[in-house]
Amino acid sequence: MDSDNRILSSRRGRLQLITLNRPEKANSLTPSMLEQLKKSLLHAQQDDKVRVVVITGTGDNFTTGMDVNSLSNGYSPEQRETMSKRMERLGAETASVIYHGKPTISAINGRCMGMGVVYALASDFRIAVDSATFKMPELDHSLYPGANCVMLMVQQLGILKTKEILMTCRTYSAREFLACGLLNEMHPLEVFMDHVMDLGKQLGRKNQDVLRFLKMHANHVPFLASYQEGSALEQAMFQAMFERDKEAYKQQAGKRFGIDSAAYQPWGGLF
Repeated sequence: MDSDNRILSSRRGRLQLITLNRPEKANSLTPSMLEQLKKSLLHAQQDDKVRVVVITGTGDNFTTGMDVNSLSNGYSPEQRETMSKRMERLGAETASVIYHGKPTISAINGRCMGMGVVYALASDFRIAVDSATFKMPELDHSLYPGANCVMLMVQQLGILKTKEILMTCRTYSAREFLACGLLNEMHPLEVFMDHVMDLGKQLGRKNQDVLRFLKMHANHVPFLASYQEGSALEQAMFQAMFERDKEAYKQQAGKRFGIDSAAYQPWGGLF
């Protein structure tokens, strides 16, 4: 298979569907695939017609993570070290685009390991087939889990569960990940992508400015030190939205609250 076809990207209305396409190797990620994935993600961010990104895999695997075996053949130790650092950097950069970019759904169609789990953590929604499994195997190979994995996992699960997942390296079922809050939904394979696309279409109909500010706000809240900081951030987000289109916002507020839109003052006139 041509290396250019390892990452497939196509637009479905307002959705950009990005597919990891290396099924003969469980969609494990090579350096060139990571470069292509980053390029596809950035293109989706820049395309005004795209409102939601969906990431999935070909076949029975989402991805088994970094293909460390791709570094073992024909390279000197110095080259392997350089390429390993490059893979780590690209993994972190792609996860960052997902985390900070347009609303993203991880459509987990099977086995999900390593970097695949990181991409799911960085996404806004995770929907899995009910047969999917999840594993962070790095410690068993004397590797450190990178790409901001620890930060994302502690942010969403807390310290205790993060240590369990990363230190035991055991395999979790989709039902277990659903129970601990790392999945939004799980479905049988035959209806799985229908639910993914339905959610994507629903998100695509929302006010995109508000949606993205909400994403930014929610992602920042766990890193704030106090209630006051959280309140200040919320006010700043609200003000930023209000300033983008004051008249439209006043009209909507007037209809919703039954008040004179001309007299409406956000946050009780704090701004």
